[in-house]
Amino acid sequence: MARPPLTQQHRREAKGAPSFPNVEGPKIGRLCPGCGKKLRRRDRRLCVECSVPITRKNFDEGRRRAQQPELLAKRSATQKDTQAGDPELESVGPAQLADA
Repeated sequence: MARPPLTQQHRREAKGAPSFPNVEGPKIGRLCPGCGKKLRRRDRRLCVECSVPITRKNFDEGRRRAQQPELLAKRSATQKDTQAGDPELESVGPAQLADA
């Protein structure tokens, strides 16, 4: 039977010295970069007070970009391609869509 390799812990135990427990370092608290407040959840980058204005700004920017002419044309082309591939939608006219 093969013997396990002597690790440093096994060497200590073989010599009669106490085996040292694994020492864990202190947990590093996550802080909000905006205000320095401690974050409770690991999956958050910002606290609630700092995230609300940034989220609003991002949504506003997204709405502005979505209304640009080139993006409207791209979305329109995608919708036309989708409708062209669906025979059920081809037979439906604009008047029938308004009734739905």
